Formats: sequence, C-alpha cells, structure tokens
Amino acid sequence: MRKPLRSLRKFIRKIKLKVTPHRQKKQRGTPIKRSTAEALLRHGFVMEEKVPSFEPSTRYGDNTLVLLVRDSWWIYAYWEVTARREGEIAARIRREDLSRDKTVLRIYDVTGVSLLRAHSFFDIEIGGMADNWYIDVGKPDREWQAELGVRTRQGKFFMLLRSNVVRTPRFGVSDIVDEEWVAPDGLYDTTEKRLKEAVYSERPWSQYHNPYAEVPTAALVPAKP
Repeated sequence: MRKPLRSLRKFIRKIKLKVTPHRQKKQRGTPIKRSTAEALLRHGFVMEEKVPSFEPSTRYGDNTLVLLVRDSWWIYAYWEVTARREGEIAARIRREDLSRDKTVLRIYDVTGVSLLRAHSFFDIEIGGMADNWYIDVGKPDREWQAELGVRTRQGKFFMLLRSNVVRTPRFGVSDIVDEEWVAPDGLYDTTEKRLKEAVYSERPWSQYHNPYAEVPTAALVPAKP
C-alpha cells in the first residue's frame, strides 16, 4: 500500500514543478489545484466525490392509525399523531377538569357489528415514543378495529385516532366444500392404474421393483470367511 502512495506523491510533485510561480501564487489557497486534478484524471486517477446520503422520513404530518394482519392470532398497528391533534385532546381534558393518565391502544372485537356495538375490547398501555405495536388478539377468524387515545385517571377515554377494520384468518383447513370441485368416486384409483400402465409398459418391472424386497433376511447376511 506504501509503494502506490509514494509513487502518487512523486507524480504530484512533478506536476507542481511544471506550474509557473505566477500560477502557483494565483492558485494558492485552493484545496486541489485545477491543473493537478486534470493531470490526475488524464493518468487514470479517480477523484472521489461525496454522495449525499438519503434517509426516508419517519414523519409525514398526518393523523393515521393502520392495522395489518400478521397471522391468525396477531395483528400489527402503526400510527402517527400530529402535535396539533394531541393539543386538541389535551385542551378537552383540561376543559372537563380531568387529569391525564396513560396513552392506550384500545382493541375492539367488531365481528359482524359496528364499533359502537363491539363485542369486547382491551387496552394496551403505550409508553415512550412508540409508534407501532404487535398485538396478540388470541382469536382466529375475527374482525378487529383499534383506537389510539388518552385515558384519564377518572377512567374516561379520549380518542386520538381510529383505524381500519381487519379480519384474522381462521386456523386449520376450511370446512367449506365446493361441490363443483368434488372428485367423483373411483377417480383416484383409475388415475393411479392408468399411470402404472403407462410407466411400466415401456420398462420391465425389475427396473422399478427392489429385487431384495422378497429375499429372506438370512440370505442377505454375508457368509463368514
């Protein structure tokens, strides 16, 4: 690694010696002299350029709460709440002379009904700066909806955001049988028979059959010397 570096330094010194004193004074103070950079490029040296890094934004200034299904027992929620929306809820709590307690994610079982007639619900306390959560609903084949809100010490719930409705898939094989696709009796036996005839008609049975399958076990034991 030292030899290429030394040769590069010698090459730059030679380029500098070719520059007149007048041009050296004129170009003094620049990070890399233009003549030196052009000479390096002509001889195959590549100057590295800093590429600006790009990082996707985690905030978009929207009030949104989205539910996604992971499997039969778990769903996933992610959200974003603007400071303006949080300020509105905080003002309502102060107007009603209540005290804020926890930020909670409330999960409703809305299978076949609306949110106002939900079968049940449970709360998950959200701490810190969390903006997503995996939720164990524990019931396959059900519909779920969520609300993110503030629960006061007096037990009242103030909704910040409301999500979409999702349905967890059932667990196991479906019990719905479509008569259009039911196979008639004996179809599999006939298909298997025709397959054997097509395969074994061209090759002898010995190529597919294990010749040792019908040999007694004692005959397979090697004889003693």
